[in-house]
Amino acid sequence: MTLKYPGIDYEKLAEKLGSELAPTRVIVNYGYGYRCFPYVSPRGEAVFVAHSSVFPPPAGKSIMCKVFRLEGFAEPVEIGDLYALDSKATFAGQPLITLNGSIIVSTQNSPDLTQMAIWRYDGKSWSKVYEDTGVNMAGVAHFSQDPVTRAIYGGYRNDVKSIVLKSTDDGMTWSKVYESTETSATNAYMYGCAAYNNRVILTKRDKRTFIRSTDGGSTWTESSTLPVPTRTVGIIPELGLSFITGDGFIYYSRDYFATYGRIRLRSGVEVPFIRYPIRVGGRLLLSLNYVYSVSTVIVASRDLYHTVTPVYSIPDRSAIRIAGYQDYLLVGAEIDGTLTRVTLPKTLEKGLSCPILLWENTSITDTTSGSTTDYIETGYNDRKTFYIISNQAGTLYIQAYNEVAGTFMDIGSMSVPANTLTPYSTTYGARLMRLRFVPSASATVSAWAVLE
Repeated sequence: MTLKYPGIDYEKLAEKLGSELAPTRVIVNYGYGYRCFPYVSPRGEAVFVAHSSVFPPPAGKSIMCKVFRLEGFAEPVEIGDLYALDSKATFAGQPLITLNGSIIVSTQNSPDLTQMAIWRYDGKSWSKVYEDTGVNMAGVAHFSQDPVTRAIYGGYRNDVKSIVLKSTDDGMTWSKVYESTETSATNAYMYGCAAYNNRVILTKRDKRTFIRSTDGGSTWTESSTLPVPTRTVGIIPELGLSFITGDGFIYYSRDYFATYGRIRLRSGVEVPFIRYPIRVGGRLLLSLNYVYSVSTVIVASRDLYHTVTPVYSIPDRSAIRIAGYQDYLLVGAEIDGTLTRVTLPKTLEKGLSCPILLWENTSITDTTSGSTTDYIETGYNDRKTFYIISNQAGTLYIQAYNEVAGTFMDIGSMSVPANTLTPYSTTYGARLMRLRFVPSASATVSAWAVLE
């Protein structure tokens, strides 16, 4: 006998449970011509903007720029229509939920590019708290709030000027802390942003540089030109690591990009646009956009991007935007107008190995002690293969970190012939490992590691 209680629609209940338990759930679908851009706070609060991304809008579609709160990671609740408040608000960047619970959104006037503005929601109403006009405007793509100082930062472009804004009052007022005139509007475009404990990093995507401050924006330094465009920035304090994504590579740093190394992420011959190094439920995730194959793959990593496992893919004409919390990932389409919730796997199988570049045509002149690479975290991986090539013969030493002595020690060595790619494989279970190479004469050396 099956018990049924009055007043309960069991068919609808079963449908709702099935939807909640499904590995993917489409939250909204506005169709071609719109972008959904999600953000999730460290407390698990979720918000997204849905706005026009194709101009003029496709036939039968109208311009839109709305903000939604996502209740229970399932139900969208509209909290603002920015286009209704200002007809210049046609395109938006990623929203931000501040530590005080306010919502910050930047907009721009597309396709005219004559205005950028910042809007703030205090829980009751929206107000325009900053506005700039000009030509070739590009609004703040990504805000970041320093969890230590609570200051909020964001960069934008006004024609050939790169500008960084800072707010110390929960987004109510903004001041310029950086302004630089570039050689072109393309070079002036500001993109990624991240901040922690007065360290601030922003990228100039098409100029292929990043700027950084160690004093909350009072002074700035700019990097040298990198080989690929610099995209999004992620600072993950609990790991002691910072990341900047590029095309085919992700840069990593243990000192907020005073120094950095590279990891290569590539599948076949196509180089992906890599975005959003984020940490969700203890996993590291990335969005890899493959332009020619018109697809985006989201990968997860259990070992600091040394290996990656595909967890979700979507056919999309341009790119997707991701954010998440615990076991949930929000995937916003760039042009196809969808916001999808993905349930991440509880565990990750062994993934695809991403070569970690340790030396790249580096000069080593010490023929007595040699030189050492930066260390890499190897404790997650069973097998490690190091590759080295040098224009001079020498001796390669593999070093592991001695946890008791607090220093690196040689655990193995091998001879390296000149101009010969030489591998060294080990299953030694060290948490941290690195290379030391002693050349027979001053040498130019390249080396990398592949972990499994």
